[in-house]
Amino acid sequence: MNISPSELLPGIHHRKKDHIKTAFGKHLKRKREELGLTQEELAEQAGLDLLSLAFLEQGKGNISLENIISLAQVLKLSLKDLMPDNS
Repeated sequence: MNISPSELLPGIHHRKKDHIKTAFGKHLKRKREELGLTQEELAEQAGLDLLSLAFLEQGKGNISLENIISLAQVLKLSLKDLMPDNS
């Protein structure tokens, strides 16, 4: 039929992306709080602006690999450990 699955099931891919962003944001916040860091402290140490970090923790916005690496370093986590467990 020459139609992609996303054309047949509109919104499925978008919902999955939203779920991943939300899970990442919750996990990021939990890891930050475990270290006793405020959003302001983490943002400053990772070189992010506070609003961007706040959006990330809410599951909104996009993040670059460079910023993920910076967050992982500040939180003393491997990249794998910064990602939420989807099992």
